[in-house]
Amino acid sequence: MNYRRFNSIFVHKYLYPGRSVSLFFLVFMLSLALSAQEKITFVTGYSPNTIYEQNISNIIQTEMLFSGNPEIIEYIQADQGNPVINEERQLQVLTIVTGAEASTGFFPFFMEFMGMQSELIPDGTRIYGRLKFPAIFDFDSVSGTQLDHEQQRFFLQGMQDLIRQFPFPNRALAIGDTFSEITPIEIPMGEMAVKMNILTLYKLQRIEDGEAVFSIKQELQASMNMTDLGEEDINMTGAGSGIMHYDMQNKFITLNEMSFIMDFAFDVKETDVNIEVKQSTSIQQRCKIVANIE
Repeated sequence: MNYRRFNSIFVHKYLYPGRSVSLFFLVFMLSLALSAQEKITFVTGYSPNTIYEQNISNIIQTEMLFSGNPEIIEYIQADQGNPVINEERQLQVLTIVTGAEASTGFFPFFMEFMGMQSELIPDGTRIYGRLKFPAIFDFDSVSGTQLDHEQQRFFLQGMQDLIRQFPFPNRALAIGDTFSEITPIEIPMGEMAVKMNILTLYKLQRIEDGEAVFSIKQELQASMNMTDLGEEDINMTGAGSGIMHYDMQNKFITLNEMSFIMDFAFDVKETDVNIEVKQSTSIQQRCKIVANIE
């Protein structure tokens, strides 16, 4: 089994284009799933007649260590080195525009994506829907995208689930108080599916300049079902930490910073090669009010 044959199997099974859409969503959603008074009431959402701008910066470093079949390892070492190290930097801009509030309390909105680095979600792609404070979203449709109907449904449902699962403590928070959330996510990827649970712990550290500052700790457990491909399931673990700033007057999150490390390993049985992966992700999300619409 030579390196070219190994590369063909590896790309077909794990990286072929039919999965690239789901893999893109996995990274994007994970990035979203990961964001002088004595007490505060923590309720977050968007207000009507307002334009928000959210800048999302990701730095993803991936290290892949290959072992096993000596012939293939020799080719990999000569071609790319071993371990193979890659760094990717991404900068996305998400603009949220909200309309006038109706008697029901709902108001229309759209989200416009820029810098997604995907042919399927080009600059100017928009999600439409309606929402109600605090953070009750009803996603309706997508425009300007090359996603097919099923991919659009998956994208909208994933966004809906992530936002719906954000916890709001039913009490005022004092300095040192904590609250937590468990976010289950299931993402189909062709014949495979990724299931993950993300446990996030928030702790109110301090209040300064009209903002509440929280520390964040996260733990992740995930698995990828490989049975249909004749491979063993891939199990992933991860942990991270960060900070979050909450604007108490305007009731939205202005800053969310996370650093996260995820580890997993798997075998490509046809080639007798084992791959150990360590991925480090640094995420910074900044949100601000650009304008109030008259």
